[in-house]
Amino acid sequence: INAPDPWWQQGDWGKEASPGGWLRVFGKCLSLNNKATVALQGAGKTLIFTPVQQDQWSLNVSLPENMVAGEYNTWVHNGCGGPAGWKQVGIVKIKAHPPLWKSDVFDISEYGAVANDEFEDGPAIQAALDAAGKNGGGIVLIPCGRFQINTTLMIPRFVLLRGEGTDLSQLYWRDRITPLETLIQGTNSFGIEDLSILAFNHLVGIMTDRGTAPEAGNVFLRRLYIYLNRFEDEDFTIVFDRLKQRHLESADRNMGAVVVDGENVQVTDCEIYSSHSPFRFNGNYSLYSNNRCFEGDASNFISGTQVIFENNVVQGSQMARGGGCFVRQNLYYAHNRIGNMAFHDAELFSTDAFTQIVVNFASIAGAKVVLDQNVDWKELTTQHPWTGNTKWEVAFFITLGTGAGQYRIIKTYNDRKVELNQPWDVLPDSTSTIMLTPFYINNMLIDNEFHDGAIVASYCTGIDWVLASNKITRGGGIHNFGHQKLPSWYHQYFDNEILVGSGTRGPWGDIPPLDSHLSVIGEGARGTVFRRNVLHNNSRIETEMFLWGPSDRGIVRDVIIEHNIIRNATTGINVRGRNNGVLLWGNRFERV
Repeated sequence: INAPDPWWQQGDWGKEASPGGWLRVFGKCLSLNNKATVALQGAGKTLIFTPVQQDQWSLNVSLPENMVAGEYNTWVHNGCGGPAGWKQVGIVKIKAHPPLWKSDVFDISEYGAVANDEFEDGPAIQAALDAAGKNGGGIVLIPCGRFQINTTLMIPRFVLLRGEGTDLSQLYWRDRITPLETLIQGTNSFGIEDLSILAFNHLVGIMTDRGTAPEAGNVFLRRLYIYLNRFEDEDFTIVFDRLKQRHLESADRNMGAVVVDGENVQVTDCEIYSSHSPFRFNGNYSLYSNNRCFEGDASNFISGTQVIFENNVVQGSQMARGGGCFVRQNLYYAHNRIGNMAFHDAELFSTDAFTQIVVNFASIAGAKVVLDQNVDWKELTTQHPWTGNTKWEVAFFITLGTGAGQYRIIKTYNDRKVELNQPWDVLPDSTSTIMLTPFYINNMLIDNEFHDGAIVASYCTGIDWVLASNKITRGGGIHNFGHQKLPSWYHQYFDNEILVGSGTRGPWGDIPPLDSHLSVIGEGARGTVFRRNVLHNNSRIETEMFLWGPSDRGIVRDVIIEHNIIRNATTGINVRGRNNGVLLWGNRFERV
């Protein structure tokens, strides 16, 4: 009990870390009483580190400049358990990562660009970019001033587009009836920093290759001010026409200020305004940190695997639909402030459901099983392509009967023959209901502020989530939802606080709103813990069936509700519908 449970590690270079850089570990019970230790074994020695930042969910280690390159085995100790308390994280490669681009500077003024003259500078800037590309890389300098562009800029690989600062260097695109598909297009292995980017009618501001392209990733956007507003200085007729043209296509991936993809994508310290979406971030081992974003009429979303999304502000508007999360595995979503979502479902944070099928096994031999029916594997593994996830992992979930509560991730499949990541602890039999579906696993939402919108939701197929120390003001609350028997398993709600439970939208986007809640919902839900949460002012904890479904459909299973405080509400804890295994213990009610 309370042993460290590391989920993944991530370095300043994604999968890898650099001497003088940082290495972070994420998981559960990583630090107790601020006494965590990290050990790296490799290069013939063991290095012991005290994290520069630590809590239960994350550790951050600064690596010495003189650290010997090589592969290291990472171990963590949370301060309890003595020698037996060490837990292995995995192997990380430590190596030097010099800048991708050469230090050669290509000043755009030397290629004909003139600041503040109101003439087209696009060809001159592109000439400087092309010259840096032919050089095998370099730095294209945007000096002080404003430079007008009317075409798409193409950034070659190993090139950094750099200004003298967001207050000094600006690229701007004049308004146009038909927007460019992209303002700045790169493939991979490039950077943009210390610039202001201004445009009006637009679809995408900065865009990279899709993640399926060769060598996609290694993209660095730093200290940018991006202002893209297709309604700027327009009369109502044009505003309405631009809304009508593109608004219904807001799920299209190719609409947003920043649309990036690939491994080791880093977007940091940027200020991003867009009348579409401020960002569509997809990537693996990626970092999105310290950004201020303002959302127009298209949803923002993040997707991929091993994603750090922290210390960001995402501010909506009257037309902002909210945020979607499609991170398949290992999300650290922490210390963000998200709010003012009003349009359509107005979700502050939500995943989405998948196609699923119920199957049976013709035979089981260890980690190998044979299905009793054919499966459309392509349909199962290629859902929601607009999220940027080109392929989803899938798993078997035993939802009822013998072996219920177990899941096994599929390693390989060939028609009906399937190999699992490990054998079943309890073999399923004829009483077992087995569901085959994609999933979202090991996601954590830590110490965020959500305000003025609908729900924060793990909507179907969320497995092993932690939702801790979040604050909700005038929002619908937080729930995990096992809709249509889809699994929503092992969610833990610790130390969250609902400050104001009455807002403009309720948990279901309802108007007028119902009470805000912390809730587990639906017949696919299992193994939920609500502990040490504090709820004020018309909010409640509840277990329930789907609001719009029959009250007797299915059962919410295995719920612990303990040591919570509910204040100033008509209802404190609402255990409704059919439940199997709900424990209420040590909760306190004040003016309820």
